[in-house]
Amino acid sequence: NVSVYFRDLQNGPVMSINGSENFTPASLLKLPLLVAFYKKAEDNPKLLQEKITVPASVQTLPQNVAPEAVALSGRTYTIDELLNILIKESDNTSGHLLLEYLEKRYPQEGFVFILSDLGIIDPRRDIDEQYITAQSYSSIFRILYNSSYLSPEMSDKALQLLSHSVFEDGLVAGLPGNMQVAHKFGERKLGDEQQLHDCGIVYYQPNPYMLCVMTRGTSTADLSAIIKDISSEIYTEVEKRN
Repeated sequence: NVSVYFRDLQNGPVMSINGSENFTPASLLKLPLLVAFYKKAEDNPKLLQEKITVPASVQTLPQNVAPEAVALSGRTYTIDELLNILIKESDNTSGHLLLEYLEKRYPQEGFVFILSDLGIIDPRRDIDEQYITAQSYSSIFRILYNSSYLSPEMSDKALQLLSHSVFEDGLVAGLPGNMQVAHKFGERKLGDEQQLHDCGIVYYQPNPYMLCVMTRGTSTADLSAIIKDISSEIYTEVEKRN
């Protein structure tokens, strides 16, 4: 199963194929977590320099696409450092600590409702029962691109961080090597079923565009190849139009 959502960011065409099909968000939820912290930091600039110590043991879900670097037990990090590891490496340990901090520090503003503010989930459901679509998730990148939720400074900071993601087996693999891409991937294995998603902004000049591909199947390698091929086809078409 494949879902594709494309939007030209120069007020051009929009394309959706199975764009409303539901998928498990998995690590894609790390992006709205980043947005939540940056939103809080607009009111409290010192927030990002507050420190969190990684406990000796943290229970997190296993990662089939293992991060190259993780938050280490016993080490103390600033929130800004944990957010960098969270997005660049998609580290579950950082995600667990940051979500726990957010829920303790702002208990009346649950993460589910922050997600609801961004328009990607139903706040009536528990976070573990949430599903997202390629079309709804893409709205976060449009919000960042237009600085319509965060300030221009924080929006740019988020997009710069997203452009340093180490994951290169999806959208990036289908693009020229020098192309800047601000993106986030997510993956989840449920029994024999594997899901792999990659969504972001491709800074093709003079015509940047947004692309989100969500997939479901049995082989991570096959799903990765599908995302790569779709990314390549989209890039070829955009380049031809320009």
